[in-house]
Amino acid sequence: MKKSLLATIVIVILLGLAVIVGLALVQNKPAKQSTDQLTVAATIFPIADIVKNIGQPYINVVTVLPPGASPHTFELRPSDIKSLQNARAVFAVGHGLDEWISPLFNSLPDLKLITVDNNIKLQTFGSENIPSLEDESENHEGDHEDHHDHSDSDLDPHYWLSTDNAKIIAQTVVDQLTIIDPIHAQNFKDNLKNYQQALDDLKSQSLAILQSGQINDLVVFHESWAYFADEFGLKIAGIFEPQPGQEPSPKYLQSLYQTTQASGVEVIFTEPQLSSEVIKSFVNDLGLKMMILDPIGGLDSRQSYVDLIKYNVETIHDAFNQ
Repeated sequence: MKKSLLATIVIVILLGLAVIVGLALVQNKPAKQSTDQLTVAATIFPIADIVKNIGQPYINVVTVLPPGASPHTFELRPSDIKSLQNARAVFAVGHGLDEWISPLFNSLPDLKLITVDNNIKLQTFGSENIPSLEDESENHEGDHEDHHDHSDSDLDPHYWLSTDNAKIIAQTVVDQLTIIDPIHAQNFKDNLKNYQQALDDLKSQSLAILQSGQINDLVVFHESWAYFADEFGLKIAGIFEPQPGQEPSPKYLQSLYQTTQASGVEVIFTEPQLSSEVIKSFVNDLGLKMMILDPIGGLDSRQSYVDLIKYNVETIHDAFNQ
């Protein structure tokens, strides 16, 4: 009788433990999302990262331009079209920079194109501080068909390189994602508030870094840094390549040589997406340093938009203060 009672007590205790363990497992099991992730695309990494920050965790973002490729020379591949078959929209820069995305809409007619320049004050190419490019259009008349160049538009499409503009882009992303996925509209608005604060902090920190040292005039590889320079009070004295992928003429190089001498330029900044072989002899002849600025990111330590801006700010500071 005692043995039977003891056995019953043991069984009750074991059953109780089983219930407790079962409840704990249920409580610790990750909650299933109310909806599957929707997929959208962005033509270049900085735009993709902004969309990711606004859309997380409900939006999956595909970047079309591969890491290290230049948007000025890229050609869309069949594999890119295949990877975007389930995408609802593609966020693009526009103004000639990423028009290689056009074939997508022939194959995927339901794909929505969203250009993120809404409410952004666009600049035109050219500056009195930059050597004239007029002789280049004469000397390289037939070269444009192999490269995506600036002749398609007088407007400078590199507007994402301003953190103020990135905040405006983020608002456009919220508006569009709310249309695509209205269920999570409040989540997108909350993400926007946090992200815009991070961009404000980024701008303040960047200005502090640049103002902590002496920064001389810049000579950059191609005409992509005007928005960045305006935001951070920098001066671009010259540009090496008048068009991406187009070698400068001897006349143009002579003009650039005179500009670098007159401005006391010590550094020329190249870009990782474009070959710097053509610039090496020019750099060596003038005894200049060569350092890398990155307008696109997605490589090495530039795995977010914030990291991309930090990298470029620190590179410019260190170029003149080490």
